[in-house]
Amino acid sequence: ALPTIHGTGVDGVRVATGAGGGLCCALRKLRFVAEPQGRALTVDNCSPLVESCEVLGPGGDPVRGAPPGLLVKGADAQPVFRGCRISGHAAAGLSFVHGASGVVVGCD
Repeated sequence: ALPTIHGTGVDGVRVATGAGGGLCCALRKLRFVAEPQGRALTVDNCSPLVESCEVLGPGGDPVRGAPPGLLVKGADAQPVFRGCRISGHAAAGLSFVHGASGVVVGCD
């Protein structure tokens, strides 16, 4: 079983750096779990490598206006998601906003 990190609040687990973004960390073989009405993981203006992770929501039916399970935001955000499983969220599993971009490879 993967080590589990439970997110709290609307942003869940937040990964961020100061001005200028850049590679901030590598997250490997972890399970991020959202609480109801929250995200499991927020990447804020940085570029982590997220590999072989699970990003899980609380399950249930789709809900209009619900937060995505994984949010990437900020013009300096260019994360790489490789081999991750994103599921159980009431809205989109993954969302890029506010100029963010990134690479998603081999994810379900």
